[in-house]
Amino acid sequence: MRHFVRIAELGSFSRAEAALDISQPSLSRQIRLLEQSLHTKLFARTGRGVTLTAAGAVFLPHAQAILESVSRGETALAESSKGLAGRIVIGLPPRIARVITGPLVEAFRKQFSQASIVIAEGLSPILVEGLKLGRIELALLFNAPNDPQLVLDPLCEEELVLVGHTANRRRLPSQIKFDRLSQFPLILPPMPNSVRASIETARQRAGVHLDIVVEVNTMHAILDLVERRVGFSVIPRGMLLEAKNGKGFEFADIRSPRLLNTVLRATPARLPITKLGRETLALLDRLRVPNLLGARQIAR
Repeated sequence: MRHFVRIAELGSFSRAEAALDISQPSLSRQIRLLEQSLHTKLFARTGRGVTLTAAGAVFLPHAQAILESVSRGETALAESSKGLAGRIVIGLPPRIARVITGPLVEAFRKQFSQASIVIAEGLSPILVEGLKLGRIELALLFNAPNDPQLVLDPLCEEELVLVGHTANRRRLPSQIKFDRLSQFPLILPPMPNSVRASIETARQRAGVHLDIVVEVNTMHAILDLVERRVGFSVIPRGMLLEAKNGKGFEFADIRSPRLLNTVLRATPARLPITKLGRETLALLDRLRVPNLLGARQIAR
């Protein structure tokens, strides 16, 4: 299975042969045995190497999850005999990763010198899939619904605000009702996105139409467009802390209803968390993630 994953990652038997330090006949024999046991073909040969068949593409994430589970088992054994060691995979949404990856990795390497850390960056739905498959041991997620396959622990809440540039002719009040957002040209992230999902839920309940003039995936790109006075946006208040300390921007608190982004810690329910995982959760607590995000911590 390790051989199958490496070939899939490299797209070539010859490159996998070099990486695995194994002869190509042996490698080919291992793949034939795996295909026989699964009763399906996993690779299709091309002029430049190999590609996954449809069945191989379906099987790949499960194989990766199995290998990650084995790695976590090895980590647990190593911890029982030698203390904290092994490898941990932590899932972070891009905006959170941008803020906490540096402090987290520095603190992790200082405290757990014999262990290694992998930061898996992705949108919350992708991270949820990784948690369920066992490829990610712990993650921070936005607005994750209750799921019996996950252990979810609310960490903090971000308040969403309407933001504009101070050079706009139209100045923002200190507070604004949600239904009045329909009067502003908006720059928003497309779905799926936690901020957009919160806005869409409130919009449907209020029965209003929003004037969305541009959709952009990243919050920093959105702020750049706001700075260029293309329009206004709805963002977490903490984003203004990153954006030149808020210089050049003004914001209005949104009311009726307030829009909140909830950040949750998540671990798989079906797999026991390793000691390294528990210690990493404690490390995240000491880093004060809510303060780094400019969010309000939820009392536990």
